[in-house]
Amino acid sequence: MTPREHALRVAAQEALLDAVSTEYVKIRTEAEAAFAVMLTEDGQDRIAVMLPDGEKLDRITVKVPPRTVTLDGDSPSALLDWCRIHFPAAVEEYIDPAAVDSTDVIEAVKAKVPGVIRERVRAATARALMSEITKSEGFLADRRTQKPGKVATVTEGTVTGAFAFTGDNAKERRERIMAKLLAGELPGVVSFGPLLALPAPEVSDAA
Repeated sequence: MTPREHALRVAAQEALLDAVSTEYVKIRTEAEAAFAVMLTEDGQDRIAVMLPDGEKLDRITVKVPPRTVTLDGDSPSALLDWCRIHFPAAVEEYIDPAAVDSTDVIEAVKAKVPGVIRERVRAATARALMSEITKSEGFLADRRTQKPGKVATVTEGTVTGAFAFTGDNAKERRERIMAKLLAGELPGVVSFGPLLALPAPEVSDAA
């Protein structure tokens, strides 16, 4: 094969790759819409990947969206404000990142420059509290009195239909599908975008 033939071969494969990639994005988007309906209306989050003859190749799992927590008060520090009152042990002090490089801060942090000290909820505690809020439908219990109070609104996440193959056999799945495709046994299953618009080759009448 000459360099010129290699050049055309590479260009052709690159064009085909682009066409297939574009079509894949399109059909995946269409699949996500269908899977979103399946999850929302039927409560089904798994579906088998099967050949027309019934052979199972893999499994697709639709992603269930996480629930959304909106803390009451519309304040970025809503959880911190709650902890200051109801769970003081969860609050820690830290140095304002904007002041970390200050010479005064390095020499004497809290004694000389108290203005650079900030407060926040400990990361692990914040995760635990957010989980508690989600499970209790928006409530947190005061850590001293154990009295629960509403601090947030919990809503269901938006179902998008996003999915992933979860059968853990991608190599085998691809090999079986390619074998069926090359054998012409999957008509109408795979499309290649622009290639669908190409005219069919003329059939010669010559014997």
